[in-house]
Amino acid sequence: MPGTDWRGMRMLGPQTLGTMHRAMMGMTDGATMPRHMMKIMFAIMDADGDNTLSFEEVMAIHKRIFNAIDANKDGKVTLEELEAFTRD
Repeated sequence: MPGTDWRGMRMLGPQTLGTMHRAMMGMTDGATMPRHMMKIMFAIMDADGDNTLSFEEVMAIHKRIFNAIDANKDGKVTLEELEAFTRD
């Protein structure tokens, strides 16, 4: 996404990203993301600014998250990499 990098999104934290992901997938567990946070995340994800999220835009976010977690850049995420990512 132009003008946005993963470091900027990471400030939101893994819990916020997880809540957003669950909400997008319809898997809320009673804890919902505040509407203003959902609007911010939507704006970040809407790369072309058309006020909709395409499959490609959603997958681009997933790829960037995966790449950020994959510390050794081997194309695989281990439990240790995931744990280290959530600790930071």
